[in-house]
Amino acid sequence: MRFVFINLLSKLLIVIVNLLIMKKLLLMFGLSVFILQSNAQNLEPITIVKRNHYFQQDVRLSTKTIKTIVKPSLLATQEVKRGRTLRIFGDILLFLGGGLIGSAIGGVEQTPTSGWNPGAGEAIGIGIASIAGGIVTYSIGSKQIENGVKTYNSYIKSAPKASSLNFRLSDHGVGLTIRF
Repeated sequence: MRFVFINLLSKLLIVIVNLLIMKKLLLMFGLSVFILQSNAQNLEPITIVKRNHYFQQDVRLSTKTIKTIVKPSLLATQEVKRGRTLRIFGDILLFLGGGLIGSAIGGVEQTPTSGWNPGAGEAIGIGIASIAGGIVTYSIGSKQIENGVKTYNSYIKSAPKASSLNFRLSDHGVGLTIRF
């Protein structure tokens, strides 16, 4: 009886060790496929539909995503960063200008006897100037982002194609696709 128990225990131990080894092998294989897939650069061009509409493989891109995509090209990354900064600054100027004009016009109702708030003219003037500056700054930023995307597109045309390793499903089952 004792011999059977020890024999059963040793077989169970062998099965557990084999499962652990199999688990490690599967984990190592999965990690190697993940590393190969993550190191392969997906250098697809970005298409510009309108000035502020960018697409890559029929997916619309935000400026934050564009900044991430163009990282392989240092010059394109700098252009996109500058453009994003200018667009944000332009948005702030537009918001402040609208707020100044709105507060100046809203101030007319608060002083019904005089009919016009004494500082309203200056506030409206500063608001209009702020809006004009915001529009110009936003436009310059958009143009810089567009230049960064064009720089990236010319960069990927001259860059060598990266290799990739993918698993694909087909009619015949699972297949391995290697691009180089």
